Amino acid sequence: MPTPVYTAYVPVTNNSDDVVVKNVVLWPKGKTLFLPYDKSVDCAAEQALINSLVTQINAAATAGNANGYATLMAQLLAYTVASVPDAPAGNKWVIRPCSGGSTPTSDDITLTEVDPDTSTYVDGILEDLGVLGDPGFDTSYTLVKSGADYNGTSFVTQSAPTLLSVARTAPRRKGNWFPFLTQLAMNTALHKRRAPFATHTRKTIVFPGNLYTDPADNEFTGRGWTHSSEATLSGESVYPVGIKRCIESAFYDRATAAANVTQGGDIPTDTQKAQLLAWASAPHVPISDDGAARLYAKKWVDVFEQQDWFGGGIEGFSVNHEVYSGTFQAHYNHSGLMTRAIREEMESRLKGDGSRKFPIVKAAATDYGALVHYSPYALDFRATQSNNFDPNTPDPDPSVPVWLHFVSIAEPYKGVSRSAPLGTFSILAQLLKAGKLYAGSGQYPRYTMDDQTMWQKNGDGSYKTNTNGWMLPRTDVRTTVVNGEACPLLETDYTKSMQQLYGYYCQFYAYYFFRAGSKHLPMSTDVMAGWEAMQRGYAQFRLNTEVDTTYNYVGQGLDPETYNRRPLNRKWTETYAIGMYLYMDYLRGWMNVQNRTDLGGVNTHDGQSRASVEFYANGFQRGADLNWIHDTPYQFVVPKFFLFEQATNEWEQLWRKPIVIGGLATYGGKPTLWLHWVWPCQDEDRVTDMIIWVDKGQGPVTPGYLAQFEGRDPGLEYWQFPNAAAGAQPKDLYFQFKSFLNETITWRGDYRETRITLHPTPPALA
Repeated sequence: MPTPVYTAYVPVTNNSDDVVVKNVVLWPKGKTLFLPYDKSVDCAAEQALINSLVTQINAAATAGNANGYATLMAQLLAYTVASVPDAPAGNKWVIRPCSGGSTPTSDDITLTEVDPDTSTYVDGILEDLGVLGDPGFDTSYTLVKSGADYNGTSFVTQSAPTLLSVARTAPRRKGNWFPFLTQLAMNTALHKRRAPFATHTRKTIVFPGNLYTDPADNEFTGRGWTHSSEATLSGESVYPVGIKRCIESAFYDRATAAANVTQGGDIPTDTQKAQLLAWASAPHVPISDDGAARLYAKKWVDVFEQQDWFGGGIEGFSVNHEVYSGTFQAHYNHSGLMTRAIREEMESRLKGDGSRKFPIVKAAATDYGALVHYSPYALDFRATQSNNFDPNTPDPDPSVPVWLHFVSIAEPYKGVSRSAPLGTFSILAQLLKAGKLYAGSGQYPRYTMDDQTMWQKNGDGSYKTNTNGWMLPRTDVRTTVVNGEACPLLETDYTKSMQQLYGYYCQFYAYYFFRAGSKHLPMSTDVMAGWEAMQRGYAQFRLNTEVDTTYNYVGQGLDPETYNRRPLNRKWTETYAIGMYLYMDYLRGWMNVQNRTDLGGVNTHDGQSRASVEFYANGFQRGADLNWIHDTPYQFVVPKFFLFEQATNEWEQLWRKPIVIGGLATYGGKPTLWLHWVWPCQDEDRVTDMIIWVDKGQGPVTPGYLAQFEGRDPGLEYWQFPNAAAGAQPKDLYFQFKSFLNETITWRGDYRETRITLHPTPPALA
């Protein structure tokens, strides 16, 4: 086992008045924060850092500099934690002075640090940091870099650990979670805050951010990302040859170019020319002629071959023709024609030696890419013929929500029954069935949040409830600071954010459910007969929020563009990244075009914070720690529908329902559970224990296993069960925890099981 790298925490207490920024109490009087640092760093330097920040905060407050005050305070909050996390196994927290002696001197600050469990020092907080001394974390990698953004905010350079695969017989309390300070410098994404790691060969993960002036700052491939996008411009005549690319575009002008060819073998017929020109300009009438689509596709691929586009090779593309006129049937036929034609054109182009110019070609469906419903939260009622989604729903199944019934599948892919949910009457579906198209799920994040509670509370800190005893979400509109950037919040950020985030997991599961032929809790390898070539899915994301098209901004006197580029919540973003990596294979980021800038320089495109780049990379890195699940069949474990009857069923309220999903497998010759858990609406200062065990009907066959929901941090882990658990089914898994109102809740690992009202006593913890 490697020698543990012990970390210490410097307590910093606010001995003055409440620190208030724009009516938000960021640091209450008497509240102690803790600054984490590695003992390899000079203690005096850490003390100077805090003292300098506090001095600057006080100076900004005295000068009435509200913006500077808010930024500095956000930096202090990002450098610190609200409580000291758990000590590693075999250790405990002790109090020591900074000098290392037994008694603090006047020049010392006090540390809370780990010490071997044989120590005679007084026991401290008994929780688990996870990283310290754990063989699954190699903390030897360190980024050495200094600098600041255009505001003078220093780069946050704390490095992520390297994650190592370790056979475990019990989970870590937060799995492979590790502490990682938020990047507060604007227009700064330090890709080298983590060592390179291997993503699974299935994965295409497209980076949509900007390149920096110094090539050394652009080493994102191999650190969670595999390709750059069309948004990532280089401004050079030759795109960097070390970066492979996946391109999404409309290229309406290329239709004009195809229409105006007058020489050679690609002269369009009159009908083809008319269709190309009708598509090239508003109102953009979809193309229906296959020959016209193929002439258009050649002009696309001509662009791909240009040296200022090609880079290290273009290996994927998607057609973005969302601006069109006419019926959506005509539109998705057009999208199918173009996707097929571009793919075949790329495959046909050869070098002088006869080898292919585009050896790898992956096609993703941007238009009609959401095979599963893009807003499952709108379809969380039972799938019966009496619902308001479709009064003539065929083959009703009231045991599932509508988003898990085949009638919710997008029309291009829809089949005829629950047992045959996928159909092939469209070109897109034919490509999907043949394994030549990625379709799946996705909706850009539209909501964000700071670390405050999302629930209404009474004066004593207890939760407010309505007459049904249900907790009440907040509805206040306010301005806060997220990732060091000022950020407005609306009433929808407390509620719709959760509908969207839980909805992502509806989409992930529904994709596998339908792919398996509407099979409950399928094996990850189950596929409908005839669809065996079908790829795993496509998901999309962006680096900041998308405007909520359902919100009446203008009616509220608000500028919609302000809400189209807000900074993303760190923990929700990391959660979404983990989910995408676990379940989808083509992960495409989008942003408006991003020109090169200096690291930390002013960026006029889509807001200033780029902290989300590092959040996504965190999630991808943690997901890659479980790369084995993409090569090993597992059976889904889903204790609850992520969204079901939210408005009418008290036991489906999200304050009673975290996200829990995983898989049962045989790995390394042992029965193994991998599990992903998160409670994204929990208060950040709350920790909820979840006890997990296996009971195959004759009593527990495993000990209890402890996993924790700590604030909104996502957990991800896998561990081996005793051999007695071999052959366990999802229903044999038990999960017990407490709601936000401290009610005991026990789930089984199969959402079809009856709700438990007499709660079993878990076995002793491992």
